[in-house]
Amino acid sequence: GGVDGTIALAPRNGGQGFEVALTANDATFPGATPIAINEATINASGFFGQGNSTVTGTIRAAGINYGTLFIGRLAANAQVTNGRGSFEAALAGRRGSRFNLQLAGDIAPERIAVAARGDYAGREISMPRRAVLLKTPDGGWALQKTQLSFGGGFVIAEGRFGGDEPARGRISLADMPLSLLDVVSGDMGLGGTISGIVDLGSGPGGVPTGEARVMVD
Repeated sequence: GGVDGTIALAPRNGGQGFEVALTANDATFPGATPIAINEATINASGFFGQGNSTVTGTIRAAGINYGTLFIGRLAANAQVTNGRGSFEAALAGRRGSRFNLQLAGDIAPERIAVAARGDYAGREISMPRRAVLLKTPDGGWALQKTQLSFGGGFVIAEGRFGGDEPARGRISLADMPLSLLDVVSGDMGLGGTISGIVDLGSGPGGVPTGEARVMVD
């Protein structure tokens, strides 16, 4: 698929060590959501053994297409020890001219927290309430109230998924600019705003269901 490099395995301190060095050039991966990567370098190293694990990694990429989502540039790094660690990422779209987003987060077996900031078309993207996922007793995840603000509007999301209980969620919108859809769906060119509430759930057999009560201006 256009990926080359090495994955090296070697004993280390009574456990298993590994080193990964990969490059991608015009790589394509078909599937339900096709992926294409113009160029990328991926480096990672780590250790597993004696009940401990350590993984560190970095990625630098340009020209990523994931379905309709386009990312002009991506730089990310992560460090995880025994299931706990942190990560940082920076993304830019439209060849870096219109969309920039920085992400930072903490990882733990029972909790994942992510904060974001950036801008799109000259308007600020902020997250007054960062995204926090908590592990539920049934093995699923619960998203605490998360707020994303953009262009004078905001969206608040909360819900749960995975585990034995049905998935459910609520998205509340207030004067959210529709132009933000261009980030994930290309040049739709929509103006105006959307406000209201979207409730999501699962029907029989886990089929997604939902109800939206919104006003589009």
